[in-house]
Amino acid sequence: MFARAVLISIVVTLLAEPLILRLFGEQYIAAIPVLAIYVWSTVGVFVGVVVGKYLLAEDYIKTYFFITLFGAILNIALNIILIPRMGISGAAIATVVSYIMVSVPVIILLKLRKK
Repeated sequence: MFARAVLISIVVTLLAEPLILRLFGEQYIAAIPVLAIYVWSTVGVFVGVVVGKYLLAEDYIKTYFFITLFGAILNIALNIILIPRMGISGAAIATVVSYIMVSVPVIILLKLRKK
């Protein structure tokens, strides 16, 4: 899942400009960097789906709840900080960071726990 998400993110990042211009035209040129940033949230989403299914299957429902809550709070906090400074690109960065910060620590903890 991780490899697929990275591949999709690379392709969309490289094709962001022609995609936006062809689909929406010059008036949406400002969306190009936002798409190039936001597409990387797929890495967090793809990994998060796998992690979420694992946590639910292993009956870690409270853990899953708190991880999701942490992600939501982190996203809101980052949006409050980044949007005034960076505009819509800040919102995209906040989403990418919060999605990844929810999934990656869980994977690390699970790997450490198995040792």
